[in-house]
Amino acid sequence: MSSVASYITRNSLVHNLHPLTKIIGSLWFLTLSIMVSTPIHLMIILAMVIFCGFIARISIEVLKSLKAITVFAIIIFLIQIVFYKWGTVVFYMIPVVNWLPVTMEGIYFGISIGLRMMIILLSFIIFLSTTQTRDMMMVLVEKLKVPYDYAFMFVTSLRFIPTFMSEVKAIQEAQKARGYRLEGANPLKKIKAYVPIALPLVLISLAKGERLALAMETRAYGSGVPRTYLKEWKIEIKDIAAMVLMLSILVLAVYMR
Repeated sequence: MSSVASYITRNSLVHNLHPLTKIIGSLWFLTLSIMVSTPIHLMIILAMVIFCGFIARISIEVLKSLKAITVFAIIIFLIQIVFYKWGTVVFYMIPVVNWLPVTMEGIYFGISIGLRMMIILLSFIIFLSTTQTRDMMMVLVEKLKVPYDYAFMFVTSLRFIPTFMSEVKAIQEAQKARGYRLEGANPLKKIKAYVPIALPLVLISLAKGERLALAMETRAYGSGVPRTYLKEWKIEIKDIAAMVLMLSILVLAVYMR
């Protein structure tokens, strides 16, 4: 089973796009989500992101990610409506003493922030799920002229995310099999219960980092030899069409704003 944000092998239109086009697409969704402030328009952008996931033939993985991201967005929404004090008060969370007012503007702002986070995170996950590490490196180094060391650190950190998530899940299952209780209503007990997960995760992370450093040394990392790539990507008609479409929608969004 594929982890969230790990590469998923498919033969789809999104997978076959130039990696540079997909990077531009991720930044395009980020820019649109920042420019647009109304919940209705943000919902349309979110629907576009989900549609891209379906085109990429990773709909099941996208829906699984969407479930987790929705929980995160709801938490952000609740934080926003509690701490946003300006505007027309709709009701109080503690009505007896009129504490913690919830305003109409706070609800509006909270929904917008939550949707914006869903758009950014989901588009980022789709990008990672449809782009191989070597292709990301090629674009960053060859096309965007990012120094190789910085590009390597960035791509490696991205690829460690699904690995760590898989490790956390495996450790949780192992600790549950040993009788550890990870659920509970008491927040302090819940934090304490995660110590048996955090310690093995730190040790596993250090071991993985050491193995990675050893592998880099054995492959003469930093020797200065010119690098070649297994696959040379070229900008094709479909990439140009995708960029023109993104530019047109961006111009329309600027005009409507």
